[in-house]
Amino acid sequence: MIPNSAQRSSFRSHRGDPCIMVIFGAGGDLTKRLLMPALYNLACDGLLPKHCAIVGMAREPLTTDSFRSKMTEDVQKFSTRTFDAKKWQDFVARLYYTSGEFDDEGSFKKLGELVSKLDNDYQAGGNILFYMATPPSVFGLVSKQIDK
Repeated sequence: MIPNSAQRSSFRSHRGDPCIMVIFGAGGDLTKRLLMPALYNLACDGLLPKHCAIVGMAREPLTTDSFRSKMTEDVQKFSTRTFDAKKWQDFVARLYYTSGEFDDEGSFKKLGELVSKLDNDYQAGGNILFYMATPPSVFGLVSKQIDK
């Protein structure tokens, strides 16, 4: 069923609940070309909750600052809308990064500590969204690590 114009308007005016979003495979093509520009668009439209943080995890040995710089370049290159530096600054401040291997329990412990801190800082109430921007062949491995 296709939503009517009143329903579409309602969707556009509702912000999501506070949350922490974890992107596995944050250094990859899907994240830079599609996911991050889409999240930026939501932020520009005022549809991301104010209490929302995004954590990227991948193998690349980046820091949060270097991840933010990389995402800035990528969004400027791949976004379908004109880049708004002020809106980007508000959005990029919510981006965090941790490096690690998907088969390493220590990497997931470090991720868990970061997510717990951000959950408290952003008052997300334990609302965590996991997004797998990875090949399907590692979905099971990542899921098992999350479960541990």
